[in-house]
Amino acid sequence: GMGPIPWVVVGEVFPGEVVGSASAVATAVMWTCSFVVCLGFPALQAALGRSGVFLLFGGFCFGCLGFVTVMVPETKGRTVDEVLELLRARAGSSPVLSATMALAKEVA
Repeated sequence: GMGPIPWVVVGEVFPGEVVGSASAVATAVMWTCSFVVCLGFPALQAALGRSGVFLLFGGFCFGCLGFVTVMVPETKGRTVDEVLELLRARAGSSPVLSATMALAKEVA
């Protein structure tokens, strides 16, 4: 899986005034996704076999690697405001980032 990446990203991409709410929502989404994976694993294994499920999840991991490489900015040595400006600059070309930034702005 993605390991600690979601936990690090949540703490660094939201402004301080919404980081608590954003962390709560992100945690709920991550645990819900884990539940769905655990719930669906036996059916996937029956349909695809062990190697098929392994390849499917491996494909998701490679997709996540691509997403992190392309979309997640380097935050080392930057303030939260600088990271938010990087995300705002990228949001113009991405409908998902635009929606996320608009939601964070509404909550704030």
